[in-house]
Amino acid sequence: MKQTGITASGLKYAEICPGFSNDSDGDTVAADEGKLLHKACETGDLTGLTDEQKEQVEKCLGFIAPMVAGADRDLREQEMRVPIINRRGIVDRLIIKNRTAYAIDWKFGRNPVDDAEINNQGQAYALALLKGMPDIERVVVLFVSPRCNDISKGEFTQADVPRLETRIMTILARRAAVFEEAREDLLNPTDEICRYCGNRGTCPALYSKALVVAQNYADTQLDIPPKFHPSTWTTPEEHSIGRRLALVLEKWVESVKSHNLQFVMDAGQTIPGFEMKTKSGKREIRDTLAAYAALKDDLTVEEFLAACGPVSMTKLEEAVAARAKRGEKSKRKEALYERLTDMGILETGRDVYYLARVRG
Repeated sequence: MKQTGITASGLKYAEICPGFSNDSDGDTVAADEGKLLHKACETGDLTGLTDEQKEQVEKCLGFIAPMVAGADRDLREQEMRVPIINRRGIVDRLIIKNRTAYAIDWKFGRNPVDDAEINNQGQAYALALLKGMPDIERVVVLFVSPRCNDISKGEFTQADVPRLETRIMTILARRAAVFEEAREDLLNPTDEICRYCGNRGTCPALYSKALVVAQNYADTQLDIPPKFHPSTWTTPEEHSIGRRLALVLEKWVESVKSHNLQFVMDAGQTIPGFEMKTKSGKREIRDTLAAYAALKDDLTVEEFLAACGPVSMTKLEEAVAARAKRGEKSKRKEALYERLTDMGILETGRDVYYLARVRG
């Protein structure tokens, strides 16, 4: 497993499982939107946002408007160093009033965050402010979650510094035990953590969970790779065992999805943490000539064909072969391929390689 540095926002995950590592290759859609909305809150420029996004930003700006009045300082995207983890942290809005620091963090997710009183990130920010700004007597951490209609508040003073430091030091000590002393017994795989962890492909604790599934779902006795991560396999036998295990797990995953959907749709049940959503069915025009006849007054032939998209080479070959005499079908297909290639209008993609199980 690979150890990465811990940020203030990652302290929560590292406390639950000390083997947690930030996943740099994960889905960034939500993070990208968060950056966009944070920038809008910083600048007040809502250009390019959807109506729904504008509404969320306006809620945030409306919340702090009364706080800004009479403030000694009003700082945006304030950078600071978080003690102990020695990492950079950024408070979205820092308002100083009468020796009290209001540290405001925007949360644009659709699920509430941990309460500011116990939130690791909030406590880390409070610690950074209490130790980095000697003139501050009190820190009020505010997590503003407009999509959840929630504002969470936590208050901290110098008296809280020892316990805040102890909590962070305990998290770091447990991580050191995992990565430096190989204390696998401290690992704690959970749905909440593993989805966002960059070590999920090499975690021995998660591996053991997968083995239980595989052994109970396989039709026959299933061998287990002697080493966990595929990068450590060096023999054909190890790769073969791993591929067989993967086939079983893939089958189980698809079965879970299928039965869960049936459970919700047929039995009218709900599954905690999930909701039913619908994708619109694919729209397809089956009669191209009829479609052009309906649109010929609106589009030129070139515009219509451009809208139709790529032509299926397989269907063209079938149409050409259908008009050929017996015994000449293959030649007609080959001639078609050569003609279209010479004209520069046929593009051939890369071959796709995959492993298929040998039968018999």
